[in-house]
Amino acid sequence: MYKELNKVFSMIQTELKSEKVELARKPKSILNDIKKLDQKMNVEEGKMDKIYLTYKNTQKDFVKFSDDINSQLDKYESDLNDIQDAAQELGLDGRDIPEFKDAANLLLKVSKIASSNKKLYPSV
Repeated sequence: MYKELNKVFSMIQTELKSEKVELARKPKSILNDIKKLDQKMNVEEGKMDKIYLTYKNTQKDFVKFSDDINSQLDKYESDLNDIQDAAQELGLDGRDIPEFKDAANLLLKVSKIASSNKKLYPSV
């Protein structure tokens, strides 16, 4: 019986040697794939960093621009109020002065846009 077991065992060993048992994927292959993903991720992060910095700088410039616009609008509003007051002293309605109403309406429109734009493009 020992001889027969030895013979079967020998046959099994021969059979196993003839058929290589390999892993589905070798760790080296997996490592290389992960390295590629890491490189891709670094490239995309670099793109996002660049876009983020561009947005941040542009938003800062936009805030400065908006502040300048608001200052100018405040001055124009004051000028229109002065015209209205001067017209009232003369017993007139400033809104009857040519282009006064158009200027006041456009001032209101631009003021609304300027104030809403700050909310549309928040700082980060």
